[in-house]
Amino acid sequence: MSDAPDYRAALSLLCPLSDPETGTLLRFDGTFWPTDEPTSMTALGLLPDEAVHLLVADFPQAARAARHHLGTAVETLAAAVEEYRDIRGRDWAALPSACAALKADVANALAYREVLDAVSGTEDGLGLRETTLPIALTAFETGEAPADLGDSVGDDGTAPLVTTDYLTADQDLRERAGAFLMAFSLAAECPDAPQRLAGAGDPGDPVTGFAREHLHQPHLYAEAVRAQRTLDPRALAPVIAQRTPVPAALPWGA
Repeated sequence: MSDAPDYRAALSLLCPLSDPETGTLLRFDGTFWPTDEPTSMTALGLLPDEAVHLLVADFPQAARAARHHLGTAVETLAAAVEEYRDIRGRDWAALPSACAALKADVANALAYREVLDAVSGTEDGLGLRETTLPIALTAFETGEAPADLGDSVGDDGTAPLVTTDYLTADQDLRERAGAFLMAFSLAAECPDAPQRLAGAGDPGDPVTGFAREHLHQPHLYAEAVRAQRTLDPRALAPVIAQRTPVPAALPWGA
């Protein structure tokens, strides 16, 4: 059995309909897709295999906001590929590096989908996911957080993207970035939040360390933070423990 990514299945999820006369693709939400099928397949081919596999596996059951986020990220990548193609004299071998940030954005949206569900909500009509993710990852990499998140958003409503693909990064880096994303995104709701969280170049701190311990249960972590209005592990630990489901007892003789 082949482990090759099913690019056609991925595109069919993103664009289930097309105009048979013009070939125009329609997104899953009924809006027009900006590129034709060959260009879209080229864009999907730029993604790491893990990203395409995860897209095919997760997209059908993902929350509405997550599907919109993923669809927009892939659509933006496809549009960039078409723009690159239309510029004569470009070296096609350089296409992957030219689209590095957009490729990483798709991969990171997949890697942290459940964390974003927890901190931004599953409806997210304001598009918080699209800005929260790059701003938090930039702060993680640089160690510098903006005083006002609005300062990091351009006139077009988007934030600069990182080029690091955390989906395929080593587990330690992926988890540290995910923990930072989770704590950073909720810090604005906590009056006593620390001025600075441990970034990529820092030793761990209690806040991000505790968030990392609960990276597998982001909804419980986010609920506890919002209920207590703090990132302090001492206040959060008993709340999360109280809300964590108790495993069912094993049957006798098991």
